[in-house]
This record gives sequence, structure tokens and C-alpha cells, in this order.
Amino acid sequence: MSPARHASVDVSGLPTAVYGYRSTIWWGTVAFMLIEGTTLAICAATYLYLRRNFAMLPPERIAAPDLAVATVNVGLMLVSLVPNHLLSKAGYDRNLRGVRLLSAGQVAFCLAFVVLRYFADLDGHLWEVMHNPGFPLDADGNVRIP
Repeated sequence: MSPARHASVDVSGLPTAVYGYRSTIWWGTVAFMLIEGTTLAICAATYLYLRRNFAMLPPERIAAPDLAVATVNVGLMLVSLVPNHLLSKAGYDRNLRGVRLLSAGQVAFCLAFVVLRYFADLDGHLWEVMHNPGFPLDADGNVRIP
């Protein structure tokens, strides 16, 4: 019986990091953008449906929401674009210290978003997706629009 032969490939010349379409993170980001784009398309379809079926938006019996905390949250997201851009630049420059520092800053922004979400709903419904007592449910669990 002859000894088994093993093929070997020298990979020492390959890069240790890749950017663009060769990166797994890039494909994950593309998939995330497709998911978010689908969500926005569903929101647009919902808007068009409501706009066609109601004379005014929001419907007359529904109170207008308080947008103060949401506006602060959007402002904070816009401010977070600057360190996010710097983080990307530090990654491309392979500046490990900058990446670690700016990543910690981005985590702080994420925590601030969560804290603002807590203050956005003072009714005690902390982790809900939507709460509106103006849309009661029927016996089958369907929303009845007044």
C-alpha cells in the first residue's frame, strides 16, 4: 500500500484582509440594505393604502404623536455619521487604536439610541413595536379602524 499523498497550497501571498465584494461583511451589508429597502417599500405601500382610503392622515380620531424624542433620536443618528466615517477610515488605514476607540464611541451612540427609545414611550410599553389604543382589535385579532 502506497502512502497517501497530500496536496498543499502556499497561501502566504494572499491578503489577510479584503474589502469590497470579496468580504463577507460586504455581502451582509448588501443583504441588510435589501431587507431595509423592502421595509421601506412596505411602508410606502401602507402610506398609499391609507392615503387612498382616508380623507386625512392621521385619521381624525387618532391623536397626532409627540415627535420630540424621535426628532432628538434622528439628530443623534445624523451626528453619529461623523465618527462612523472616521471609523471606516481608520479601518482602511489599519489603525487599530483608532478602530478600538471609535468602535467604543459607536457603542455609546447605540446605547444612547436605546435610552432615547425608553423615553419615547412613557406609557410603560417599553419593548413594543406599536401601541395605539385608537385601533381596537376585533374577536379575531384584526385591527378595526374607527
